[in-house]
Amino acid sequence: MTVSSHDAAQGDRETMRRLFHGITDPDRARLLQREFDTLSERYGHQGQQVYLNATTPGQNYAGPLQRKDRQHFIVHSTGAWVVGHPRDLPEGSSAGDMVRVTVTPAPTLAQERQMQR
Repeated sequence: MTVSSHDAAQGDRETMRRLFHGITDPDRARLLQREFDTLSERYGHQGQQVYLNATTPGQNYAGPLQRKDRQHFIVHSTGAWVVGHPRDLPEGSSAGDMVRVTVTPAPTLAQERQMQR
Protein backbone atom coordinates (compact mmCIF):
# COMPACT_ATOMS: atom_id res chain seq x y z
CA MET A 1 0.00 0.00 0.00
CA THR A 2 2.88 2.34 0.74
CA VAL A 3 4.32 1.87 -2.75
CA SER A 4 0.88 2.43 -4.31
CA SER A 5 0.33 5.60 -2.29
CA HIS A 6 3.78 6.95 -3.17
CA ASP A 7 3.30 6.25 -6.87
CA ALA A 8 -0.16 7.86 -6.85
CA ALA A 9 1.23 10.97 -5.17
CA GLN A 10 3.77 11.16 -8.00
CA GLY A 11 0.96 10.97 -10.57
CA ASP A 12 1.31 7.26 -11.42
CA ARG A 13 -2.04 5.65 -10.65
CA GLU A 14 -1.31 2.31 -12.37
CA THR A 15 0.16 0.74 -9.20
CA MET A 16 -3.00 1.64 -7.27
CA ARG A 17 -5.20 0.20 -10.05
CA ARG A 18 -3.27 -3.08 -9.97
CA LEU A 19 -3.57 -3.18 -6.18
CA PHE A 20 -7.34 -2.73 -6.26
CA HIS A 21 -7.81 -5.23 -9.09
CA GLY A 22 -5.76 -7.75 -7.14
CA ILE A 23 -7.62 -7.35 -3.86
CA THR A 24 -11.15 -7.11 -5.26
CA ASP A 25 -10.91 -10.40 -7.16
CA PRO A 26 -11.35 -13.05 -4.44
CA ASP A 27 -9.34 -15.70 -6.31
CA ARG A 28 -6.36 -13.41 -6.93
CA ALA A 29 -6.62 -12.05 -3.37
CA ARG A 30 -6.41 -15.62 -2.04
CA LEU A 31 -3.08 -16.10 -3.87
CA LEU A 32 -1.72 -12.90 -2.35
CA GLN A 33 -2.91 -13.80 1.13
CA ARG A 34 -1.16 -17.18 0.96
CA GLU A 35 2.13 -15.57 0.09
CA PHE A 36 1.79 -12.85 2.73
CA ASP A 37 1.10 -15.60 5.27
CA THR A 38 4.21 -17.49 4.12
CA LEU A 39 6.37 -14.37 4.29
CA SER A 40 5.07 -13.54 7.77
CA GLU A 41 5.82 -17.07 8.99
CA ARG A 42 9.36 -16.93 7.60
CA TYR A 43 10.35 -13.33 8.24
CA GLY A 44 7.92 -11.96 10.80
CA HIS A 45 7.14 -8.26 10.51
CA GLN A 46 9.76 -7.79 7.76
CA GLY A 47 7.64 -9.95 5.45
CA GLN A 48 5.08 -7.16 5.38
CA GLN A 49 7.61 -4.80 3.80
CA VAL A 50 7.58 -6.66 0.47
CA TYR A 51 5.39 -5.28 -2.33
CA LEU A 52 3.60 -8.14 -4.09
CA ASN A 53 1.25 -8.09 -7.06
CA ALA A 54 -1.18 -10.79 -8.06
CA THR A 55 -0.61 -11.84 -11.66
CA THR A 56 -3.12 -10.46 -14.16
CA PRO A 57 -4.92 -12.89 -16.49
CA GLY A 58 -3.75 -12.53 -20.08
CA GLN A 59 -0.48 -10.84 -19.10
CA ASN A 60 2.96 -12.28 -19.74
CA TYR A 61 5.65 -12.38 -17.08
CA ALA A 62 9.26 -13.46 -17.34
CA GLY A 63 11.96 -13.71 -14.74
CA PRO A 64 13.56 -15.92 -12.15
CA LEU A 65 11.19 -18.19 -10.30
CA GLN A 66 11.73 -17.36 -6.65
CA ARG A 67 9.47 -19.91 -5.02
CA LYS A 68 6.67 -22.30 -5.80
CA ASP A 69 4.47 -24.76 -4.01
CA ARG A 70 1.18 -26.47 -4.80
CA GLN A 71 -0.85 -23.30 -4.25
CA HIS A 72 1.19 -20.38 -5.63
CA PHE A 73 4.46 -19.17 -7.09
CA ILE A 74 6.53 -15.98 -7.00
CA VAL A 75 8.43 -14.57 -9.97
CA HIS A 76 10.54 -11.43 -9.96
CA SER A 77 9.42 -9.83 -13.23
CA THR A 78 10.15 -6.34 -14.50
CA GLY A 79 11.15 -5.05 -11.10
CA ALA A 80 8.11 -6.43 -9.27
CA TRP A 81 7.35 -9.53 -7.24
CA VAL A 82 4.31 -11.26 -8.71
CA VAL A 83 2.29 -14.08 -7.21
CA GLY A 84 0.37 -16.53 -9.39
CA HIS A 85 -1.07 -20.01 -9.54
CA PRO A 86 1.44 -22.78 -10.31
CA ARG A 87 -0.64 -24.27 -13.14
CA ASP A 88 0.63 -21.36 -15.27
CA LEU A 89 4.28 -22.33 -14.81
CA PRO A 90 6.17 -24.39 -17.37
CA GLU A 91 6.13 -28.05 -16.35
CA GLY A 92 9.14 -29.10 -14.31
CA SER A 93 10.20 -25.57 -13.38
CA SER A 94 11.80 -25.03 -10.00
CA ALA A 95 13.14 -22.17 -7.89
CA GLY A 96 15.99 -20.36 -9.62
CA ASP A 97 14.83 -21.19 -13.16
CA MET A 98 14.14 -18.39 -15.62
CA VAL A 99 10.49 -18.79 -16.60
CA ARG A 100 8.01 -17.23 -19.00
CA VAL A 101 4.39 -17.30 -17.93
CA THR A 102 1.17 -16.33 -19.68
CA VAL A 103 -1.38 -16.04 -16.91
CA THR A 104 -4.79 -17.69 -16.99
CA PRO A 105 -7.60 -16.66 -14.62
CA ALA A 106 -6.93 -17.81 -11.06
CA PRO A 107 -8.91 -20.91 -10.20
CA THR A 108 -11.76 -20.62 -7.75
CA LEU A 109 -11.39 -22.31 -4.39
CA ALA A 110 -13.69 -25.12 -5.57
CA GLN A 111 -11.55 -25.64 -8.69
CA GLU A 112 -8.39 -25.77 -6.57
CA ARG A 113 -9.90 -28.43 -4.36
CA GLN A 114 -10.70 -30.49 -7.46
CA MET A 115 -7.11 -30.13 -8.71
CA GLN A 116 -5.70 -31.39 -5.41
CA ARG A 117 -7.65 -34.64 -5.53
